[in-house]
Amino acid sequence: MKKILAMLLAVIMTASLFAMTASAETVVAEKTGSLTDEFSDIKAGAWYYDAVEDVVNAGLMKGSNGKFNPGSAMTRAELVTVFARMAGVDDRTLSGYALSASILFRKDVKMNQWFAGAIGWAADCGLVGGVGDKKFEPNRAVNRAEMAKLFVGFMEYMQYEVVDAVPLADSFSDTDKFQAWSVEYIEKFRLLGFAGGDNGKFNPQGKSTRAQIATVLSRYLNANIKAPDPMYPAMSNFLDRYCCATHGMVGVTMGYTADCTLENLASILLEYYLFLDPETYEVVFTEDSEFEECVESYAGQGVGFGENCLLSFLVKNKVTGEQTEELVDVSFDLP
Repeated sequence: MKKILAMLLAVIMTASLFAMTASAETVVAEKTGSLTDEFSDIKAGAWYYDAVEDVVNAGLMKGSNGKFNPGSAMTRAELVTVFARMAGVDDRTLSGYALSASILFRKDVKMNQWFAGAIGWAADCGLVGGVGDKKFEPNRAVNRAEMAKLFVGFMEYMQYEVVDAVPLADSFSDTDKFQAWSVEYIEKFRLLGFAGGDNGKFNPQGKSTRAQIATVLSRYLNANIKAPDPMYPAMSNFLDRYCCATHGMVGVTMGYTADCTLENLASILLEYYLFLDPETYEVVFTEDSEFEECVESYAGQGVGFGENCLLSFLVKNKVTGEQTEELVDVSFDLP
């Protein structure tokens, strides 16, 4: 059976995304070593020390040339890269989005630049957009309104919810400075409890330093995050939720296909969707011919086909003989 390669990749991405879910729920990685040994510009007792330690140990932020540069403004490219790491997207997967970024933002993003993959990923997932005229402005300092939009978009994309969130500000006194597009995002960001204002103001056009971003990210890492059940996510979300992979592959390569037998698909569903031991469980398809016809009707036709293919299968315990029926809504919808 011929099938869109991106569908296969989207399923595989669930493993890394759910791995990120686990890290969010278990707070932060174990702290090891000393920041003062790793970064010459981080001093013990600095107000941001613990936050920087959290994000470095979690692998979300890195330094360069032995420095963390806590007082430097964070660029749009740097922040997008951080969110790609938060989503658990590995470097190999990101490399597949570099071409997409170089096409979407051809005037200032080149395929071989270190941030191209992350920008392409975030754009294809609907987390970020350009600034017009085929530009992204990757090296411009990200402002606080843009940070709020990206953070809210990420939480919604991952379907994360902060349990018992406590906002750090009741309101902001500078709402007259908010651009129309940012009002909703800043309010949602406030409710997450990851950042407050300064003297009652949010300062939407203000620049955030790397230390300030680290502080926001540390609050996220230490929050009680409720994630979708990795065992049984909503049927309509099975591949819809990972549409960025679909868009990233099909949108660029237009019909790039690969052989995917039902046997291979069964293995993927078992290991990456249900997270079950293949030695004990097996997947048995019950309506495979209908699914094959549906998939084949869309394979190679590119993007934009908002149709679904229903895949029905049994999950059988090979030891006890018990079985349950599952129905997955495999969607070709794109953002």
